[in-house]
Amino acid sequence: MVLRTEDFSHPETQKKNFGPGDAFDFSPFKIAILCSRWYKSIGEALVEGAQNTLQGAGIPQKNLYKFWAAGSFELPLLAQQCAELSHIHGLIVLGCVVQGLTPHFHYISATVSTALMNISLQSKKPLGFGLLTVHTQSQALERSQGKNNKGKEAAHAVLDSLRTLSNLRDN
Repeated sequence: MVLRTEDFSHPETQKKNFGPGDAFDFSPFKIAILCSRWYKSIGEALVEGAQNTLQGAGIPQKNLYKFWAAGSFELPLLAQQCAELSHIHGLIVLGCVVQGLTPHFHYISATVSTALMNISLQSKKPLGFGLLTVHTQSQALERSQGKNNKGKEAAHAVLDSLRTLSNLRDN
């Protein structure tokens, strides 16, 4: 297989809309969506953004599996268990960690991020990272609403990866 430079586009020019006009069929894929219960309204908005994006790309509701974690620290264990399931093709991990007055924020953010990356690499399954790590709740609100919804972005990342991995396997 020969890869050409045009096969790799800058993120700003990558297609951001997946839907009926897209030639790739996402409908058979099954996706696990995991979210922390902390900052529940933020998490629900992130889940909604991810779910709407996946359904807009043609993945039926019955192929979306939602799981709630007690907190962000518990997300990697749940993600690992989902990644080990043969019928799950990709994962989206969502949540919110807001910096406080102690170093707890840094430990949780770094540990969870590294663990999730390792789960994706070990399982060879795409994982959309949508864990907000912010200084204030207002920053979290901004990143969970409308066009800035990081749940949507995490879903787009999984869709992009599923398509690319499928193309790599087919060539």
